[in-house]
Amino acid sequence: MFLADAHCDTLTKALGAGEGLYDFGGHLNFRRLTGAFDGCLQFMAIYYKARPGGMSGLAHDALDFFDNQARKNGHTVRRILCRDDLEADLRGRVGVLLSLEGGELLDGSLENLRAFYERGVRSVCLTWSVRNELGDGTSVEEPHGLTDFGKEVVREMNTKRMIVDVSHASPPTFWDAVELSAAPVIASHSNAYGIYPHRRNLTDAQLRAIGGMKGFVGFNMYPEFIAGGEAGEDMMIRHIGRMLDMAGEDCVGLGCDFDGIERTPDGYGSVSELPKLYRRVEKEFGTDVAAKVFWGNLVRVVKEILG
Repeated sequence: MFLADAHCDTLTKALGAGEGLYDFGGHLNFRRLTGAFDGCLQFMAIYYKARPGGMSGLAHDALDFFDNQARKNGHTVRRILCRDDLEADLRGRVGVLLSLEGGELLDGSLENLRAFYERGVRSVCLTWSVRNELGDGTSVEEPHGLTDFGKEVVREMNTKRMIVDVSHASPPTFWDAVELSAAPVIASHSNAYGIYPHRRNLTDAQLRAIGGMKGFVGFNMYPEFIAGGEAGEDMMIRHIGRMLDMAGEDCVGLGCDFDGIERTPDGYGSVSELPKLYRRVEKEFGTDVAAKVFWGNLVRVVKEILG
């Protein structure tokens, strides 16, 4: 069984805790991934809450940490920079695609975006939940869409074949990004508003829009987004089912948000438990769909965008 997951905060959390990525004591680490799956594609986000100035420096510090960890775990880690990296054999390996969570990490500079690309970053989540130089997140009252700078960033990301991520984006920012982007967008870690109406979840119209452009939406494991509190496997399946109905079976996968969430659904305390979810998805929707949700769909869109 292979796993492709579009979002975790493990890199930033491990750096803050002074621990390595192989044995980090959170929800996810390289040891757990290679123990539970034959091979993996794992997006690893760099995330810091916004503060005045100096955000790009924090991101570079996190990249330095990852570079060090990649050297120490060279037998386990493969950086995902282009299509060829995903077409190589990932059996027994963790293919890591580096992302930024929140455009504030760019410090308002396209040159910073280009510098992050050169360092291996291949995806940017345009906003976290707040307002930044690119646009508004889901917590902003009376939100607006992409700023002029945000539009420049999306165009530059398209030019560089980077992945535009609209999780956390306010509805106006979401729709601006979908309209503007020349490549499919992803919502790396968002659930179905039609199942539970949390502002971080996507409406049926948003899910259909992502499906219509052959993008990707990743199911988020945070119980608050699943059911407003405690959540179990049945509610998880309801969200995945709605996402499949609205976006289509070729556009739905996982974006578990491990190490970025305060608690997990019942029985799913770490990435090691995900094979149970595979079996349940297989039972409910069939083997072909389970394989797409757990691997094929995210790999497809990453290959298409990165080229």
